[in-house]
Amino acid sequence: MKKKGKGIDHYSFQTYIFRVIKEAKPEFNVSKKSMSMATSIIDDLFVKIMDEARKILIFSKKQTLSSKEVETAIKIVFPGEIQKLAI
Repeated sequence: MKKKGKGIDHYSFQTYIFRVIKEAKPEFNVSKKSMSMATSIIDDLFVKIMDEARKILIFSKKQTLSSKEVETAIKIVFPGEIQKLAI
């Protein structure tokens, strides 16, 4: 149920960022400010990818978002070698 007066709910990626960091380097700690910045960056990238995927859906006249559209959106949003790692 949506809370009244709050507007759009923003999702937090803090739990997932923390898990990835602890898996890669268990001895590292993350401050609240850096966690907030990382969450903001991931949220921004997510929005860019989904906007591009939406444009692809509109162009192809489809109604269902599949992994193929998301992969194509990632290829458009990310440059060079990063797109291969993202996929």
